[in-house]
Amino acid sequence: MKPEPTFNRINDALSYDPESGVITWKYRHGVVEQANAAHAGEIAGSRHVEGYYHLFITIEGNSYRLRNHRVAWILMTGEWPTDQIDHRDGDKGNNRWLNLRASTHGQNQSNKKTYASSGFKGVTRIGDSSWRAQITINKKSKYLGIFKTAEEAHAAFCKASELQHGEFAHHLSI
Repeated sequence: MKPEPTFNRINDALSYDPESGVITWKYRHGVVEQANAAHAGEIAGSRHVEGYYHLFITIEGNSYRLRNHRVAWILMTGEWPTDQIDHRDGDKGNNRWLNLRASTHGQNQSNKKTYASSGFKGVTRIGDSSWRAQITINKKSKYLGIFKTAEEAHAAFCKASELQHGEFAHHLSI
């Protein structure tokens, strides 16, 4: 596995606006080959299938596909993140600095928006008149109880999520 490019090489090639979250190309002839003959000042990166913005860059003959939120991190801190970067609002395309935070894989997953057929994260229907609440902790489901309404079950999920995941708790479904 090739090493990630250094801060100096990334900084030579790219600028980051922490207010907008936009990364743009700089011009450094001979150091960096910009993908698709990009010009100075042009936005770097395009949205990928997973919802993240990626950019393609070649530095000293090595080609890289980098996620923009990781590039933002190195440009702001001078170091590559040691683990993952979480988007506080769950929008993978929102790379404003105030929306990014270091996280573990588990923290990042707990902040993930998920599909819930009940309309409530952590809630499933049981028969015609009951609702089960459960939460995932360390890749294992934990049963929280059976409730008369989906709203009651969701309240139990929210409480457990806040206790377990703290600031990384995410209660909304998609």
